[in-house]
Parts: sequence; C-alpha cells; structure tokens
Amino acid sequence: MGSNLDVRLARWLEEIREKAPGAIEREIENRVGPYPQLKEILQTSPIDLEAMRGIMSSCTVMTDIGRYSSGAFKQLLDKDVAARHLITRLIRLAPNQPAQEIDDFVNQAHLRCDLSLASLTLIASLILTSVYPADFVDYPAAIRWTNFARYLEQGRPKDGATHGVCIEWANGLA
Repeated sequence: MGSNLDVRLARWLEEIREKAPGAIEREIENRVGPYPQLKEILQTSPIDLEAMRGIMSSCTVMTDIGRYSSGAFKQLLDKDVAARHLITRLIRLAPNQPAQEIDDFVNQAHLRCDLSLASLTLIASLILTSVYPADFVDYPAAIRWTNFARYLEQGRPKDGATHGVCIEWANGLA
C-alpha cells in the first residue's frame, strides 16, 4: 500500500504543478516564515495578540477568514484575557486530548465572537500546527482534506464528526 500511495501522491502533486505552476512552492514558502514566527509569539507570556493576528493574516490558510471576517477575528482577540486563556489552554492541553481540546476551544471562542465554527477550527489548527508542527496540520476546509483523502484512496471521518475529530483525522492522514 505504501508504494501505491507514494505513486498517487506524486501524481497528485504533478497535476497541481501543471494546473497552477508555482503553487506548491508558494505554499511551502508561506509556511517557512510565518509558522515559526507564530510559534515564537504563541510561546511567550503573555501572548501578543496583535502580533499573533498580524502573522496569522499572512498565512495562506487564513485568506478567507481575513477577507470575510477580519472584524470577527479582531473581536475575539480584543477580549485579551479570554482570548489568551483559550489559546494558552489549547496549546497546553491539545497534545494530550486533541479532539476534545480543539472542540472546547472552538465552542468557547464561538461564544465570544461571530466567527463560524469552521473558521475557529481553522484558527485552532493553525495555532497547533505552528506550535507542534510534527503533530498537527492546518485544516483550511473539510472539503479539501476529504477530496485529498478520496484522491489518495484513504478513509475519511464519519459524517457528523466533531471539528476536533476532523483535525485528528487530517493529522493522521498527513
């Protein structure tokens, strides 16, 4: 199965290169700078929320949130104490129980701002990917990951899976 998966992945990457020359290289470049910078910000105490927002807005996966919901994202971060608490808790506890802690973060943050659950899931995944790059992957949209899994003939989460379970699944797939 491993070599067959390698062949399918190589074919998929080649198709992307043909359809969008430079897209893969831009995606890699977009991670080399912002993700380590974001990690540094997230590991300071107290977290500089304005610097965090600035770095996150430069990440490709945040494009839609930045374009459509920057006010709501700022609304979350303007609640300094609550936002720092949610982010710090996510970073500290997620490695042990990722699905549960991601769901807690998403639900608690949703009570504090007008961002969608999917947008908050993406923010959680970006935070965790930055701090724990070997254990997490950013999760920009469920449809992208399920299409990727389908192309590679891999399973997908059950219908109705929580946001945290979906991120755990994507981490395993990656």
